[in-house]
Amino acid sequence: MLKKIKEFFRVIGELKYIIPLMRYKWPDLEDNASLAHSFQETVQKFGGKEFLYFEDEVWTYKQTNEAANILANKLSNEGIEHGDRIVLFMENRPDFVISLLAINKLGAIGVLINTSLTGNPLVHCINTSDSKKCIFGDELSGSLEGVLSEINITKSSDLLWVDDGAPNNWGIKY
Repeated sequence: MLKKIKEFFRVIGELKYIIPLMRYKWPDLEDNASLAHSFQETVQKFGGKEFLYFEDEVWTYKQTNEAANILANKLSNEGIEHGDRIVLFMENRPDFVISLLAINKLGAIGVLINTSLTGNPLVHCINTSDSKKCIFGDELSGSLEGVLSEINITKSSDLLWVDDGAPNNWGIKY
């Protein structure tokens, strides 16, 4: 009986977290409520403020947005459209965030692949995603190189390599 009373009061204490969630209004389907739209609004408010810290790099909202726009334009010029899938296979770093924002700006779908995968599990994830392109980090090029002949992304122009030593370098200049 004492356990039930304790549980009752524990649940009552949790209500302060649950009630705001119950009041949350999900965006309407017609609303522009994507990560890209939210980020764009934030850039308008805080463009010059620092957004990303990584090792010795500091990125402002504006710099991050500009880099994402450049990559989004590159992807768009290469035929990526709303609903297309793009594999994102890289470790945590600013290029990951920039790539995800760029993909989202186009309305495409980022297929996030576990960076510890190699061999057949990696092939399976890439092939079942039906992705048109793959953006991958230099640190994972060995894993990807081992399966290139088995994945369904066959054109070298559809593999976007991001150099470890040159941040935000997709073969284009900012």
